[in-house]
Amino acid sequence: MDFGGHGLSSHYSSGVPYYHQTFVSEIRRVVAALKWNRFSILGHSFGGIVGGMFSCIFPEMVNKLILLDSPLLLLESNVRSGAFVRAVIREDLHPGQCSQPYLLW
Repeated sequence: MDFGGHGLSSHYSSGVPYYHQTFVSEIRRVVAALKWNRFSILGHSFGGIVGGMFSCIFPEMVNKLILLDSPLLLLESNVRSGAFVRAVIREDLHPGQCSQPYLLW
């Protein structure tokens, strides 16, 4: 898949940031639309970075992660930050359905 603003995909609307988390959310939205429970990710370069981030945030959804020409992923083992990112992406998928507000620290 092409991320917004990359490849043949259109750019985001004005004001929408191009953050890594935004691209992870794109993968999550596509997976939800396709109703996939588990799948494999093949990521090249920047796509590998985003695929690696997705697999760390949603490990239960990733069967295999294959990276090509992607930098080494140095991951923070902070469980709170992983839970925070999951909550933000869940809120992005289902606005207003988040049971608890998330806090920025």
